[in-house]
Amino acid sequence: MRRMRRVLHAVTADAPAEMLSQAAALAGEGDRIVSVGPAPRAECFARDVTPVRATPNVAILLARRMRGPAEGMDLVHAWSASAARAVRAARLPVLVSLPCLGADGELDLLLGGLFDGLWRLTVPTESARKRLVRLGAVEDGIFVLPPSADAVDDAPARRARVREALGLGPSEFLLAAPSEMTLPAGHKAASWTHAMARLFLPQLRLLLPGGGPAEKSVRRFAATTGYDGEVFFTGRRFAMSDVLASADAALFLHERPCGVGALAAAMAARLPIVATACGDIAECAPHPSAALLSPPRDVRAAAANLVRLAETEGLRRRLACEAADRARERFGPGIVRGRLDGIYAQLLARRA
Repeated sequence: MRRMRRVLHAVTADAPAEMLSQAAALAGEGDRIVSVGPAPRAECFARDVTPVRATPNVAILLARRMRGPAEGMDLVHAWSASAARAVRAARLPVLVSLPCLGADGELDLLLGGLFDGLWRLTVPTESARKRLVRLGAVEDGIFVLPPSADAVDDAPARRARVREALGLGPSEFLLAAPSEMTLPAGHKAASWTHAMARLFLPQLRLLLPGGGPAEKSVRRFAATTGYDGEVFFTGRRFAMSDVLASADAALFLHERPCGVGALAAAMAARLPIVATACGDIAECAPHPSAALLSPPRDVRAAAANLVRLAETEGLRRRLACEAADRARERFGPGIVRGRLDGIYAQLLARRA
């Protein structure tokens, strides 16, 4: 009988939220999960984790600490660039998954690792893969691994529960911006777009769940729009599935590519979407069939799309149906799991 392939998954507490979500969803039952440094918070990563408590740049100590978790494993899957730096000591094939193409310094590191044969990469879209190739990466070292997203179960009950907790009635139109709050994710633009559209749509409300490194700045900005009483910062009070079930539409005003995990989840939840035409978003939810897209940083165009969406029920239904169909075909958990298994098989075939 063929031995089941076993993977060592490496995460870090500071990994992008959507990569923690993907690691939790895609790690197999027989796999091991380690956290380099402190483990992610339980509400961010609902899987058992073995902490590897060693400073990543102390290579000898880290190699010693990695021996136990790596024993019997076939390869390592690192779910962030910081995790990839740390798991070199495992001396196994390393696959690094990224939510997007990050800062120049991070790209230099990852491209260097590709050239040195240290690891292979996954990115969520074909447009991201092509950009890496243009930057000099070898094509057979990069794979496309879309985010995994499933439909929200028991959506009506979740919707009623969250909206009651927020004090919202059935006539109020709730707009959710569920991306992690990073600088390029456009939450300030989301708040400003809400304020502009609110002049024409008195029923419009904005939900900003979760958190992130830009949260304080986003809160300060939202307080200046004049509608801060109609903007809900809920932190981790509600699960993502609850947030999406409660919303009438989703907003993704990314200034540059910064991950499409939340977008895929919103599509699977049958939400109509207003977004910017960043490469990754435009590939996942093309305009005008699956979303209404506008240029990055063009708040007026985004507000116009939002008003049109909120005022046209038929448009919302059409966009939601197309988004859900695309999510089922591209982001279904079984489809993504099969894609990942194929990537693992290719990596191990090259090693043999």
